[in-house]
Amino acid sequence: MAYSVIPTFEDGDVVTAAQMNAIGDNDVYFKSTTDTQTTNIATNAAAILIPMKVQKDGGAVVGGRSKLNCITGTNSVLTVADNSGNDSIDVTFASSGGSTPTQAEASGVKTIVSAASAGSFGNYTQMFAACSFDTMELSLQLAAIGNTYSDTIYVNIGVGAPASEVVKIPSILFSTTASTTEYRIMQYSFPFHVDSGSRIAIQCANTQRATATYISASLILLG
Repeated sequence: MAYSVIPTFEDGDVVTAAQMNAIGDNDVYFKSTTDTQTTNIATNAAAILIPMKVQKDGGAVVGGRSKLNCITGTNSVLTVADNSGNDSIDVTFASSGGSTPTQAEASGVKTIVSAASAGSFGNYTQMFAACSFDTMELSLQLAAIGNTYSDTIYVNIGVGAPASEVVKIPSILFSTTASTTEYRIMQYSFPFHVDSGSRIAIQCANTQRATATYISASLILLG
């Protein structure tokens, strides 16, 4: 029987992932120190350490090690099965569902003021100096009394120290109507994770007019 030219490995050699990827699945051979014949790896697998090829969803090989450690994470179910038909170990990850919020705190109503130029955000208004738990969800209520203009307002929710806030939820759209008697209220909910002790603040911008615009905002944190 004729064989193609392939790498030959000695007893105890560790084959790298790059070497494994360069040759076929059935073309690995080694030369035993007690046998002068070149032998197929299947006849004496204990004599050589061959890394396991690791794939994701049956795609490209992402690496190779001598063993694979599967770890069950939080809120997950892990199933590991021997798939002899495909000569593989199949690992299936499934979610067992997330947790339900058990804590809540409210900011109270605060006034948010835009900059006096169209499209420019005003200063941040602090909603929480330090939240008291790790958050999972945020509920935002925005309100404003109408005036003689229809305003389009964008709201950012930021986290961090004063003057160093990082926007976590950008450009939440809020609009008012051209009525001095109509009171506009909008309610929003977002997934929102920050660590306990985080400072949370809000700023807004009026894209329609070059004048300061006042809206009311309140937050409820769930965790």
